[in-house]
Amino acid sequence: MFRFLFLLLVLAGVGGYFTKPTEAQHREAARAALEQIQHDAISNMDLGGLVESSIARFGDEGRYQDYYLASRYTVEVNERPVADCWGAFTQVRCTPAAADVAAAVQGE
Repeated sequence: MFRFLFLLLVLAGVGGYFTKPTEAQHREAARAALEQIQHDAISNMDLGGLVESSIARFGDEGRYQDYYLASRYTVEVNERPVADCWGAFTQVRCTPAAADVAAAVQGE
């Protein structure tokens, strides 16, 4: 039983390594997330969020990190994270950066 579980774990690890999203896939997902952030900023009349997301979207600057089985892509403006993307098994999920979410909760 343990051999089967170990084999299953090894196969999942190998599959994760070979299906990890590329930097280009992360960049596309981050661009879509920044468009959504920009749309939300326009809807809420948030001038700061609109300017920040526009700079990040057109600046196309991001940091890609490879964790062997998963990958991460972070978009920053003035050393402040704007969008954070995680990817594994060919899937990429982008969200507003945690610092932005915490600031929004605190009302900053």
